[in-house]
Amino acid sequence: MNAIRLLCACILWSPLVFNRASAQWEALDNSPPVDFPSCTLFTPSLGYVVGMQGRSISLYALTDNGTKWSLRSQYQDAIAYDVYFASPAEGWIVGQDGLVLHTRDSGITWERISFPTTDPLNYITIDTNSGIGWILVLEGNAALYQTTDRGQSWMQVDFPSGNANPLTCIALITPGRFWGAATDGTVWEYNQGQWSLASSIPGETVSSFYPASENTVWCCTASGSIYKSTTGGSQWIKQYQFLDANNRPFFLHSIKGIGPTHIWAIGLTNSILHSTDAGNTWMIEPTSALSPKVFLSICPVSADLCYATATDGKLYRARYTTLSVNQPLRTGGLTVAPQPTEGVCTLSGVPDGQHVAEIFSITGVRVSTIQLGANDRTLNCTHLPPGAYILRVAGHAALLLKR
Repeated sequence: MNAIRLLCACILWSPLVFNRASAQWEALDNSPPVDFPSCTLFTPSLGYVVGMQGRSISLYALTDNGTKWSLRSQYQDAIAYDVYFASPAEGWIVGQDGLVLHTRDSGITWERISFPTTDPLNYITIDTNSGIGWILVLEGNAALYQTTDRGQSWMQVDFPSGNANPLTCIALITPGRFWGAATDGTVWEYNQGQWSLASSIPGETVSSFYPASENTVWCCTASGSIYKSTTGGSQWIKQYQFLDANNRPFFLHSIKGIGPTHIWAIGLTNSILHSTDAGNTWMIEPTSALSPKVFLSICPVSADLCYATATDGKLYRARYTTLSVNQPLRTGGLTVAPQPTEGVCTLSGVPDGQHVAEIFSITGVRVSTIQLGANDRTLNCTHLPPGAYILRVAGHAALLLKR
């Protein structure tokens, strides 16, 4: 604790330059007019949204230097369940009735690939370097299918943990190397043509992996938990659990990121989890002002730009802008009591009038903004995880310790 106080004192008494600010999420007016959209973006001006228009699968592409979505192609009388683009040119769509579509020209044309079942196909991933890929059937009789020729032919294979414990998700880690999670909490690694048991997360059902590097991988679970492995999957450490006001977990179904530090996760809720410090702290975005039913896909483009789609058919965007403070913050007047706080504290030394209280992590990430009325000097920070923060009000700064 003394080390934290010393660190904060050094920050508060020096000119402060914060590297990042909190996101301002917005629903885009020019969202493609599709139901159940899924987005894939490679750059701010290169990407796709795939969704349904009746029983037609529609692909919209970014045009006009990233300012407009234009209809590129439609595939009639079909329903899509998952989309995977390995590159801007090559991608796949899987869906109902054993549907597998393949494009090599950025979605202008689609070829239907013969598949050995008419069951609904829920998930696809392909490594275009090795040619190995997987399709999961998650509804009804669960099944696993493999390709070794870049998706041109498919065959059913056994689940690595036995058919009683089917896989719930598979992720490409490095060329030719995949991780899969089974319903019994086991995590399996596919390498050099065979599956082997890597580890186990007891009591959890993993729904998504994000490989930040060869040995650092994140996953999210049906219990609203986020885990991290830095040992190539042999050990997992629980980083966070997303609970509602009644301590009920939210199902998290997708986790993605940019590098090892910027991570996003979404689930059966209208909020997005976001960490900018490799999972040490998590922010809940966006605010309640945006109320889509459920977020369907999350698509980070860079550390400063992220897109998401929701069941309301809208495309959402967050920009993370740089916040700079050129003048040293004054630290003599603002005080916070009690310290540490359980969540509600009283501020002293705040000038008269209405103000905005900004709370920053030690790394300079703004994690919360709270309006203070003219006569309101009570700060409610029960939503913050335990830790040390910097509070800024009207140019004054103070250390805030949350228990």
